[in-house]
Amino acid sequence: GTPTKKSSSSSRRTRSPAAGKAKSKKGGGGAATAGRKGAAAAGGGGSMELLDLIMKCSQREKEKRAKKDARRMKGQNELDRNEIEDLKESLAKFTKPDFHKQLMHKNFVEFSKAINVIERALNEAEPKVYDRVVGILDLLLKWVSFRLCDGKLNTKVVKTLLKFLQTLTSALDTNEYEMLEGEAKNLLPYLLEKVSGHSMAPMREACHEIVQKLCNIYPASRILQELTDAMESKSKRVQSECLVEIGTMIQRFGINVSSTPKKTIMMMGKCVGTSDKQLREAALVAIANVYRAVNCDKDKVWKYFGGRGSNCKLAKKNVTMITERLKRIKPLPKPKIPQESKDTQDYAVPVTGKGGKLSGSAVNVEDAATSQHAAETQYRSEEKAGVNSIDMKTFGLPTNAFTLGDFTLGGGAGGPGAGSHGGLTTASSTTLGIGGTSSSSS
Repeated sequence: GTPTKKSSSSSRRTRSPAAGKAKSKKGGGGAATAGRKGAAAAGGGGSMELLDLIMKCSQREKEKRAKKDARRMKGQNELDRNEIEDLKESLAKFTKPDFHKQLMHKNFVEFSKAINVIERALNEAEPKVYDRVVGILDLLLKWVSFRLCDGKLNTKVVKTLLKFLQTLTSALDTNEYEMLEGEAKNLLPYLLEKVSGHSMAPMREACHEIVQKLCNIYPASRILQELTDAMESKSKRVQSECLVEIGTMIQRFGINVSSTPKKTIMMMGKCVGTSDKQLREAALVAIANVYRAVNCDKDKVWKYFGGRGSNCKLAKKNVTMITERLKRIKPLPKPKIPQESKDTQDYAVPVTGKGGKLSGSAVNVEDAATSQHAAETQYRSEEKAGVNSIDMKTFGLPTNAFTLGDFTLGGGAGGPGAGSHGGLTTASSTTLGIGGTSSSSS
């Protein structure tokens, strides 16, 4: 009997480790579930959670901060220690302690949780949440700049921050928000310096999209000024991207988007002669966009450089490269104007109906022309007799009398109520257009 007992005890010993593993798995599963719930509570949720994390900020207090930020010196693309401390204190005032701790955490995983909470809440388009975010918009934009100026900046951080900015600017654009100067200065100088010249093309393209979207919520002329200031960067890649961006904005909004167009375009012309190939090509692309913006008028382009020949203020090498580039650009095709059919057509023109009200009806062009010719003949005969008005019933036209000196026939010099191709101007300011032209009122 003893061997049997030993075998049973050994079998129990062999089963006990398996049972222990099963129990540990159950315990681990429970811990994992609890961990997921905790993570959801910390970094998940949506708009309702954000209402508990961000406190309401008055418009007056926000504008006060923005005015202070608007006085930031030109060319400042790094946040100093005092500004960082002010940012921490301001965020602590309008965010819950746990959320504030996540935002200012040095670890990317931690502060990315805070970004995700804001992104999800903005995507839900809840008005109350949007108001809370807008209330501290200047602080959030400065926080993004603070992260961009961090020495530990890497591709993953840049990608996350750009995605957040895309979501934020889209929400602001959808709600037709008007950005304050201080808010723009909290972001643009740092974004252009740190990201516009990034080595990876997707990052540069994302930065370009954000800048173009900002033009919908902030004056394009001021954004162009920020781009011009960023040209003082030591990075040639940043200068190249800013030049292309300036040219794109001029083509999009016109030459007057720049407060000093001559100075801006002269800057492009001087960059053509630089030794850096990328910057030189960017300058030529920008000048090509200026050329398109002035409807491919070469004289206007050269006027910004001082004129042609000896009057030009650029070096001969620059002039040669600009001339060759402009030769490659084909003028924009002129829009085709649809020609009217020679066949007789009916046009709906206002005709006096019952009770003196205007009612739309179809009038045959030939009939109208015949009536007009008859009216001309009658006018000439009665003009000799000293009559100043005629009865419209005679010619089957609107019954209101018309002034004889206020219409032209056959494209002659008419009075103040004449249409582009002539017409009959009635006393009730109703013009009968002939030949399909639009009616006008005297």
